Amino acid sequence: MKFQVPKPSKRIAWMIKAILAIAFGISLYFQFQHKNIRSLNATILHHFGPKSYAALVLLLLLMLVNWSIEAYKWKLLVSKMQKISFLDALKGVWCGVTIGTFTPNRVGEFGGRILFLRERNQIKGIIVTLIGSFGQITTTLITGLSSLILFVLFINPFQIPHQFLPPHEFLIWILPILFALLIACLLLLYFNISLVENLSNRIPYLKRVRSYLSIIGQFGYVDLAKLLGLSLLRFSVFTFQFYLLLKAFQVPVPLWSGLMVISLIFFVQTIIPSFTLTEIGVRGQVSVYLLSFLLTADYSLRIIDASVSLWLVNLILPAIIGAFILASHKRKQQESEA
Repeated sequence: MKFQVPKPSKRIAWMIKAILAIAFGISLYFQFQHKNIRSLNATILHHFGPKSYAALVLLLLLMLVNWSIEAYKWKLLVSKMQKISFLDALKGVWCGVTIGTFTPNRVGEFGGRILFLRERNQIKGIIVTLIGSFGQITTTLITGLSSLILFVLFINPFQIPHQFLPPHEFLIWILPILFALLIACLLLLYFNISLVENLSNRIPYLKRVRSYLSIIGQFGYVDLAKLLGLSLLRFSVFTFQFYLLLKAFQVPVPLWSGLMVISLIFFVQTIIPSFTLTEIGVRGQVSVYLLSFLLTADYSLRIIDASVSLWLVNLILPAIIGAFILASHKRKQQESEA
């Protein structure tokens, strides 16, 4: 017996959209009640100059680049089962951002994306979404671990005198070796993701979804390498976005060490579970703590506002666009072959 996604009636579909709209509105309301949001306008008025506004324009353009890369990734992922246009891929990604806004760690993003797939492909759509997410997480972990090693070696966050760090060879050799092993394990796991399909053949409980898991085996090394490269490019974009915002808020962060610490910030934010309603506080406090090692004065408020601004531009703005797309979306009735 094949597992199928039930087809909702028009009335049920309308009710689902209404519930999603209400949940999205409630989520935004509570998040905008956060004191950092209320202080943002005052900070902009006091610390922004002409160059800062130019940085904001570039920030918005990079937001489009950021989500365009993700849409292209999604288009490549679903191309194994269905051809979709880049515009539909972008719409699906933005609808996913809308639904992900009020789910823990944005796990509900696949719910918006699969709206633009045929019903028979929606389960596979969820699976390939997980593959794409795994690639993005792998990129974040690899760059984060790299930054962590550099952070420990050159920033010395615990301010321990070097003579009390015996043996010195531990930091110079052992940590990089451990780091290389972790990276190797991550890459080995990522490039052998097809083992999940093989495992499903040995577990009776996965029999109902075995036909859907077969999509994993269609991704070869070249496909996975391309997805990993796009994930790295996207990571570079929003890392540079955060750096631009810090400069816009006149936080004197050096370029290369700043990018290193920002990579570490995203790494920490990834491994710390957070619900969306508390995510602003998590992002802000992590950023303040780690960037403080590069600064000689207290720039806490500006760092938090930069973090909030990145959240507004990269997540809330696309989520609002996605909400309008979601409200006006009508399922295509075509079921022709790709």
